[in-house]
Amino acid sequence: MTIAETASVDAVEVHRLRVPLKTPYRLSYGVIECFDALLAVVSVAGRRHAGESVPLPGYAHERCSDAWDHIRDRAARLTGGSVLDGLLLLEQDRARMPFATSALLSAIESALQDPDRQRPSWVPLVAGVERASGGALRDAVESVLQNGHRVVKVKVGWDPDDDARWVTEVQEVIAGRARLRIDANQAYSLPSAVSFAQSIDESGVEVFEQPVSATDWDAMVALAGSTALPIMLDEAIDSEAALGRAVELGGFAAVKFKLAKAGGLRALSALIDQAHAGGLQVVVGNGVATEVSNYQELVVAGDRVETAGEMNGFLRQRESLLLEPLEMRAGGALVPAAPPELDLEKVASWSIARERFDGPGAHGH
Repeated sequence: MTIAETASVDAVEVHRLRVPLKTPYRLSYGVIECFDALLAVVSVAGRRHAGESVPLPGYAHERCSDAWDHIRDRAARLTGGSVLDGLLLLEQDRARMPFATSALLSAIESALQDPDRQRPSWVPLVAGVERASGGALRDAVESVLQNGHRVVKVKVGWDPDDDARWVTEVQEVIAGRARLRIDANQAYSLPSAVSFAQSIDESGVEVFEQPVSATDWDAMVALAGSTALPIMLDEAIDSEAALGRAVELGGFAAVKFKLAKAGGLRALSALIDQAHAGGLQVVVGNGVATEVSNYQELVVAGDRVETAGEMNGFLRQRESLLLEPLEMRAGGALVPAAPPELDLEKVASWSIARERFDGPGAHGH
């Protein structure tokens, strides 16, 4: 039985976490040493519900410090009001501050879900392969294939010629045993993207993700028309309007969504439906997130999206934030039948800032 929207938000606790990673995560716009995450825990009708996001510089428009200030302000305003009032308040912020909003909104939306609803039991995940060569590359590829992954992802966006040589080496090692996703994170100019695309064999390439700036639609369209590689948009799709523009322009193969960028569970579901209606393939998942939002992405997308998910940020964490960590099997994530519970001691140990708001007229302490 679901919680009524008229139920009261009894308390909200927000944390700014520094979540250590097993190894640094290298992207074209920087190296990530830890996840600077925002965690919201909302208490409704005696139950705790969590939401989380990582406002990544270079990806999110929000600075983490600004998002932290915003989430604290909204947490204070939510406490003591109804769930419905909270949804309405946060929806006003979603387009402007999606990452800050997503942590709170996803937590409240989770309170409205039926705890007994059927969830997918297993969702296939993509496996990332870091830049290497020779025996190290062969070992890395063989490891992910032996673990059951059938989609491999690589990052490019540095030098197009060097990138193309490396991707070709990856393709040779894969030898048709898995599909390849190539992600440039907006790093190429149009000429560089064209040069790279023309230098690799398109067979076995599932998508070429966000090769150029998310704001340069002319370049995106030109690239899509100049290569046989299927183009997937990620950073460019930051709203329903942007998705509509991609559908209207045509020429794109796929779009990728993240819960934090969508701003909430219902918003993510709506984007998936809109993309499918527009004839686009959909990829869902955030590799720069903890298992709190990764779990929610698994539940929302797992039984509605056919592609391998990218909700694999939890695999980069040094330790889990959950009492029972998410598990992997046969190249995919096992999805618990019930929402996992936070390990509050671990949350406290990684928290660099915390505020809690209780009852009507709440104040931080």
